[in-house]
Amino acid sequence: MYLVRQQRQEVELLAQLMLVILQIHQPLEVIITVYMYQLLQEVITVFIKLALGQIILEAILHLLVILQVIQ
Repeated sequence: MYLVRQQRQEVELLAQLMLVILQIHQPLEVIITVYMYQLLQEVITVFIKLALGQIILEAILHLLVILQVIQ
């Protein structure tokens, strides 16, 4: 659960950083666009990890329930 919480915080920080970058209107649009693309990739990766973590947690919970029923 600690890892899930930590990853959520990372996603929130990345989202805030993306918003800050969007608010900066400078002639560095190309650099910002590339950076935004990299950030977006990171956010998507973290979301995928979170989703996989959630699936694994649910699978473990189901296994625990099955084990309790068997006993």
